[in-house]
Amino acid sequence: MARLTTENLPLSYTCSIVCSVFAIMTTFVLIGTIGVLQGTDILFFEEHNFVTYFGDGDAELGWRLPNTIIPKHYHLTIEPNFDTWTYKGSVNISGSHSMLVSEYFLIQSVGLEITAASIYETKSMLKHFSLGIEKHPERDIIVLIPHKPILKSEVVYLYLEFEGSIDNHPIGFYKSTYTDKNGDEGWLATTQFEPTYARSLFPCIDEPHLKALFDVELILPEGVDALFNTKLRTQETLDNGKVKWTFDTTPRMSTYLLAFVIGDLDKVSGTTNTGVEVSAYTIPGKSEYAQFALDCAIMSLQFYKEYFDIAFPLPKVDLVAIPDFAAGAMENWGLITFRQTAMLVDDLDDPSILSKSYIAIVVAHELAHQWVGNLVTME
Repeated sequence: MARLTTENLPLSYTCSIVCSVFAIMTTFVLIGTIGVLQGTDILFFEEHNFVTYFGDGDAELGWRLPNTIIPKHYHLTIEPNFDTWTYKGSVNISGSHSMLVSEYFLIQSVGLEITAASIYETKSMLKHFSLGIEKHPERDIIVLIPHKPILKSEVVYLYLEFEGSIDNHPIGFYKSTYTDKNGDEGWLATTQFEPTYARSLFPCIDEPHLKALFDVELILPEGVDALFNTKLRTQETLDNGKVKWTFDTTPRMSTYLLAFVIGDLDKVSGTTNTGVEVSAYTIPGKSEYAQFALDCAIMSLQFYKEYFDIAFPLPKVDLVAIPDFAAGAMENWGLITFRQTAMLVDDLDDPSILSKSYIAIVVAHELAHQWVGNLVTME
């Protein structure tokens, strides 16, 4: 079995890391067992709960979305307005479909105003036709109806424009607030999509087994920073003075793992022995409190790489402490978000063993999900 290297860490660090590793080993066994059982239950459940569209506007809607379109790639653009705390966006969805002839496509959407919907005949997107839209909010489903049936051999290119609100509750795309050292209010705009809240940011096929590649652009006011699952590729200042942030393409992944964080952040950084860049982000003035979490993350990544014999598939991973966060942490691929107490030590000069142990276990747990859950995902 691969060994952790702990020579350069204090004893308390070593104890915390070792405890976390044993905790995660147990978790692996449980996840594997539960995965087999849940997989069987879900297949049975899907067999008896499906969507049948009758063509007259009526629909018998089940819990799981059928494969009327199997997504391969999303190109998502989000433009927030931080004065009104709303946003507008667009998404191109390309994929295949399983029926010999498709007269409709079902996707998931909740709380969004769909302002345009089109289907394109080619990838160049030069020739398009408007789609009819039927809404079924009781199941978070919208029905997209093309002007003519689509043959199975054809690739589907859907384009939708939409508008939404940035929530005050810690789900979907939401606003997190804090008070800085001067007593002023600061904010972060962040996301939490597990289990089924990606559909509240943009129309999508929000089923964990239907993985796809994601290309994401954020259009932000000048001076506002952003993080995404992948590294920043380019920044472009637009004619209106806003800045378009374009990020690298993600691995094939589930919609619930998509994430971004927008706002003013401080960080501490390091690198694993295989060159993965690891950073721990906090609200301004708190980055020193994240050093222990950073050390745990670097050691855990190195350990899991040896244990699974599978390299971490991204060139970077970020840990972000969010002031308002409902869960302990969330394993978004390459951009892990945390409740502050699960990532920041309780005292900079003399942190407690309880605080460090909790942080070590949570960090190691979320990094284990980068392989068990993100790379390999239950239905």
